Amino acid sequence: MQTFTSESLANLLNEDLALELRAVVQNINHIGTASNSRSNQPAREALHERINFVVELTSQITRMGCTPITHISPPHVGRTRKNALIEDLSLEKILLSRYVKRRQQAQNLDSETGLPGIVEHRIDEVSHNISRLETAMSHDSDAN
Repeated sequence: MQTFTSESLANLLNEDLALELRAVVQNINHIGTASNSRSNQPAREALHERINFVVELTSQITRMGCTPITHISPPHVGRTRKNALIEDLSLEKILLSRYVKRRQQAQNLDSETGLPGIVEHRIDEVSHNISRLETAMSHDSDAN
């Protein structure tokens, strides 16, 4: 059985960072193409939270002695509001699943990094984003 190390955790955090950066680009695109800017306010707030977390995660990876990732896979661009919501929700669920795992891994390895608390806070934010997206999808389906 392979030993889980601080370096392997940093590598996983780098993968999380790549997904967060992809989500930033995807969210910006979806906000920019939406027709109702007022209804986008929660999405804009979530985007600001995400950007703040990306900065914090980048710093954490650096403090762990690794180089933060600098490339991302292309984001999915929803052609309709419904597709955009589905794509955003899918990515949020992937991130939530990863952060639940990361919280346990960080707790097992924590050496005064504060990482478990950072991840716990992000879990709360991502959970809120999922609720917001699910609510928006249900309102869209009610309108149809």
